[in-house]
Parts: sequence; structure tokens; C-alpha cells
Amino acid sequence: MAKIDSNSDIDRLRSLLMGDEIEHLKELDSRVDNIYDSDELRAIVTKSISKEIENNRDKMIDALYPIIGGMISKYVTQAIKEMMQNINQKIEQGLSFDRYKRTIKSKITGVSEMELLLQDSSNTIILSLFIIKKESGLLVAKSQLEDRGIGDPHMVASMASAIRDFINDWIKSHKSQSEVQILSYGDATLYIESAGSVYIIAFLNDEPDFKLRKSINSFFASIIKEYSPFFQTFDGDDEAKQVEQLSSKMYNYLNLQKSHNKEKSKDKKRNHTRYILYILLIVSTIYIADRLNTKYFEYRLESLIKDKTNQDIEISSIDGSVVLSGDIERLERVYEIESIIKTQTDKPIKNKLIVPIRNILDIVESKDTQISLLNQKNHKSITRLNKKLKYLNKQLNRSQHQIYKLQRNSVKYLELFKRVDIKKSIAQKLDKIFENSPFYIKDDNSLDFQDLNIFNVGESKYNLDSIKIVGENFEKYVTILSDYREYIDSIIIEGYTDSAGDEDKNLKLSQDRAFLVREYLYQLPSVEDSFISPFMEIDGLGSRYPIIKNGVEDKNASRRIKIKLKLKDNI
Repeated sequence: MAKIDSNSDIDRLRSLLMGDEIEHLKELDSRVDNIYDSDELRAIVTKSISKEIENNRDKMIDALYPIIGGMISKYVTQAIKEMMQNINQKIEQGLSFDRYKRTIKSKITGVSEMELLLQDSSNTIILSLFIIKKESGLLVAKSQLEDRGIGDPHMVASMASAIRDFINDWIKSHKSQSEVQILSYGDATLYIESAGSVYIIAFLNDEPDFKLRKSINSFFASIIKEYSPFFQTFDGDDEAKQVEQLSSKMYNYLNLQKSHNKEKSKDKKRNHTRYILYILLIVSTIYIADRLNTKYFEYRLESLIKDKTNQDIEISSIDGSVVLSGDIERLERVYEIESIIKTQTDKPIKNKLIVPIRNILDIVESKDTQISLLNQKNHKSITRLNKKLKYLNKQLNRSQHQIYKLQRNSVKYLELFKRVDIKKSIAQKLDKIFENSPFYIKDDNSLDFQDLNIFNVGESKYNLDSIKIVGENFEKYVTILSDYREYIDSIIIEGYTDSAGDEDKNLKLSQDRAFLVREYLYQLPSVEDSFISPFMEIDGLGSRYPIIKNGVEDKNASRRIKIKLKLKDNI
């Protein structure tokens, strides 16, 4: 077995790695397997590779990405299988209408529900591809769909780099080992795949599924493998030949996935015709089954009627009704047949059965004879009933008249009781509030100001001190009456004079006195607040009802004002 020098092989390995010669790495790995003391050499090589990765991390990642990417895809595939199992569990647990629609579609096409669910979410399109250098954030190459382009790619690339670096720095500061791969906002998604010195950003209309991620990873791996040296030395030269080549490859990749989506749409359209045919087939089957069930129902009813009535009739179901057709021997059979059908179904019955005319005439004649006999028997009873009805009608009219009289009298009594009750209530309240007042007349619940000397002889103008007392007492009077406004007909302010002088002049003078007192009372706050003023009326009575004391007229007392209440007649 051949031996090699360990130190020289290590130098050779470093040289191969620095030159990005992956094929030589495989050759060296084969040689190492043939070394007699392989465990020792593997330990040395592992240490050397670790040191090289530490010193030249970006170059090593660019060199190993096409190999490592495939290995990662293998483990990602296993993870996707587990994800599909979870999707299947959710499908089984779902109760939505889409779930049942997907189940029917799966039964018809033979495609599993999981695959249909993934197909429904596989309409994601890559709108733009950017390759950006990590250290500088320079845009190396770009490509966009013609109808979905980005206006300023360099600015967008810089912003995307800044966002990615910011999030990754935050993740590292929180001791996380992962890097951000997907950024989403609304309907826009950025998918980022990173290698040693560059990373690729895919702008999509939705989050990519596993198949699309794998496609982007494979495309990126092929670019890394071919252009890794160029990426490591790129300094922002947009005119470089490699930039044009990269842009062309990326453009072809975008258009390839766009045309692939169009083909899928065409396939779906072609499938629509097949689904329509399936639906028509199902509807036809349901219709035929329904017709067969209806025919069996009709046949069963016909047989049942034949067994029980010995009548051959035809039964058909039209517009949700049971239609009977055919000839029967006599009319009684119609009722028997209908009763049999009602025990079997709740559908309405349309009877088109034909009965012999002779049978119908015999029945009619029999019925007429029975009716005639019945009329003869009942004629006397009807006559007696008519007499009783006339007598009862007279009695009823007499009772109604008496009831009307009772109702009318009861209304009068109720009005009287109500009037007495209201008057009693007002009197009780006035008696209480004017219990010690010298001006209150309890007999008619009035205010009589005969001892105030309100007016001088021959004058209508009142004395101020006296009128204030009148006002104070009237305000108390109003506080009670305001609660009974609906029953009040009027509040009468009566003016009087003494018996001296001409009576016509005395009448005019008494009216003037009552008028001036009412004008004064109008202005009182309680009168305005209680809205009692519309009920206030005046009356001039001249020298009538003079005040006589010890057989002599007290003229000062006769020149007075009296205020009294009048209730409505209909209460």
C-alpha cells in the first residue's frame, strides 16, 4: 500500500482550495482513503480545512456551495415530506367548503388532496433577480420581467442589502445562528440565498414554495460555480463582459419560469373541459337515479291499490303531486284510493279518475231522496225555531236598550264622582295652605280681600301695600291650581264698589278695578311659570253684595276684590 508525506499533502490541499479546484479535492479524498494510517491524516486535513475556512471564508463557500447546496436540498426534501404530512392532517381536520370541493376533485382526477393543495399555491412568479456583492453591497447583475420591472435597481439593491444586514445583525446580537432568507410585506416578497462573496435576491409576488426555492438554489449554484472568481474581484464595473453574460442567463431563467406558468395555465384550462364532463356525468346519473326511484314509487302504489281495491289505475308524479288516472267501477273507490295514497306519501293528490255516469246519477238520486225526507222532518222544527228566535230577538232588543240606559247613567255618575273627587281634592289642599288666612272663604274655596282697603273712593287705581298682599295670596292659590289645569274652566277676578253713587258708574268702576288687578297678577313669576294666565277672567259686579256689619254697610270693605275658581262642566 502506497505512502505519501502528510505535510506535502496538506500544502497541496491548501493550494487546491485557494485555486478553487473542487475536482482535485475529490481526487485528494480518494488518495486519503488509500493511506495506511488514514485516521491520523484525516485529523490533520480536518484541522487544515478548518483553518483555511477561517482565513478565506468567502472563497471556501463559493467553492463548496454547488456541492453543499445539493446535500442541503436532500435534507430539505425530507423536511418538505414532513410538511406534506402536516398538510394532510389539516386537510382531514378541515370542514370548509374548499376542502369538500378539493376532495371531489381528488376523487375525479385521481390526484391526492395534498398535491392539489400545493398546486393551488404554486402560482408564484419571480419578478426580478439581483446578484449583490456582500462586502460592498454593489449590484453585480440584474434581470427583470419586462412588464414587472423595478425603476431604480441600484437603489433597491442597496436598500435590500441594508435591510438584510440590519436584520442579520439583530439576529446575531440575539445569539441566533440563522440568517434571514425571506422578507415579506403585503403582496411583495424578497427571497435571499447567500453564498461566500455574493447573495442573490429574488423579488416575487408571493412567498415561494419548496419547488421554486429549489429552482432558485440550483440556478444560483450554477452561477457560483461558473463565476466565483469574477464575484471575488468585482469592483462595480457594469461594463464587464461577465455582467452581460450573467444578466442574459438571469433573463432567460425568468422567461423560462414565466412560460412554464403559462403552460400550467393552459393545462388547467384543458382540465376544465374534463371537469365539466365529469359534472355532467354526475348530474345525469343523479337524474336517472331520481327517475328510477320515482317510477318504483309509482309502481309500488299501483300494486298496493290493486291488491286492496281491485282497481287498475295509473299513477304519475308531476310537479311534486301524485296524479291519478284511469277508470273505476264506482265513486266510493275514489275515497278508498286517496286514503291509501295518503298513508304512503304527503304529496298533494290530483284526481283524474273517471267514474261511470250511471253510478253517479244513482248516488245523486239517492242523496236527493234523503235530503227531501230530511227537509220534511226538519220543517216543523225550523218553524218552531223561527218563533223562538223572534221572541229572543225582542228580548235582546229590550235588554240592549236597558244596557244603553245603564251605560249612559253610569257615565254621568262617573263624571259626577270624578268632579266631586277633583273638587274635594282641590278644596282639601286649599283648606290646608290657607288654614289661618283671613282672606280665604272655605265654603266656595275663594279669596275675598274685603278688609284690605285696596281702593280709595271713586278710584280704580289700587293701593300698593294692599295689592302686594293680594299678589302673595294669589301665588299660593296658583301653586295648588296649576296641578289641575286640565279641569279648570276659569279663575274669575271679581271687582266691587260701595253702594254710593250711580250704579252704571259703579259697574264700570268695578270692571276697571278687576282689570287692573288682573294686569298686576299677570306679572307675578308663579303665574308666568304655571301657564295659568289663559284661565284668568274679570267680572265687574258694581255695588252688588255689599258688606254689612251690625246692620250698616262697611263701605271700605265693600270696595274689594274677590277671586274664585270655576271647574269644567264635563268632569
